[in-house]
Amino acid sequence: MAKKKTSNKKNRMAAFMSFITMAIGGLLLGFLALPHIKYESSNVITGTATKNVSAYQLMSFEEGANIGLSTVILILIITASLMCLFGLLKLIADLKIVKSKGLEKFAAFALVIFALATLALAITLCIMIPSAVKDDSFNLGGIVSAGRYAVWGSIITNSCIAGAGLITSLISFKK
Repeated sequence: MAKKKTSNKKNRMAAFMSFITMAIGGLLLGFLALPHIKYESSNVITGTATKNVSAYQLMSFEEGANIGLSTVILILIITASLMCLFGLLKLIADLKIVKSKGLEKFAAFALVIFALATLALAITLCIMIPSAVKDDSFNLGGIVSAGRYAVWGSIITNSCIAGAGLITSLISFKK
């Protein structure tokens, strides 16, 4: 009887971690809507004008666009979505809604793989966005200035969230 309680407790912990991993995938998809690049121009007469661009707005496969950056963002969206899907499958298996050891093992393995891929792609974005932006700002004696800047807060936040997703998926897999 005591062994059953321990197993039940492990299942609840694995189910909780699967749910957290699934939620982290959704959170990452939501945080891609945060500004990743900021365009800013200012002059003495009109003041400062700012335009923020999210990762979703950076995706463009038209001629002249940064196709590599767009591809990485698209694959990140796909892997984060698959992380949510396999988190849900793992949650269903952990809660014994579907009693299949094969499904549980497959979902756990796929969840870790997609969490790892999501982390790798988020770190790749930490490198690609600032290199795509580069420092092309100019300043004309403080009278007129303009520039394009990476928004480090949201870029690093996405990587940290993806790292937390990998950790929770590993905890859920260890069960």
